[in-house]
Amino acid sequence: MTTAENIMTEYLTRVCTFLKQELPTKYWTFISVENNKIIITLNQFTKALNEIYIELQELITEKIFRVRERQYDLHFVIWTPTQTRDFSVLKLSSKEQEI
Repeated sequence: MTTAENIMTEYLTRVCTFLKQELPTKYWTFISVENNKIIITLNQFTKALNEIYIELQELITEKIFRVRERQYDLHFVIWTPTQTRDFSVLKLSSKEQEI
């Protein structure tokens, strides 16, 4: 792994740790980092993927926006054995965040 990849992986690992502290406990064990994306693996959930996706997207976006110094764009994948959905939370400068 290159230095840039190591830095990105370390950053994403910190983001995962932050999210595990902030999200409801039912999602903690399902969050991981793979290929510079944060993956939320949902094998056991019975709700429709779209319901879970909307809930997680709103929760994650709200939590990530609380972080003042985001270093990178963040890419998330909500994964089930039959479907995937993804979204991104883009890095903004401090001035853009204030608007």
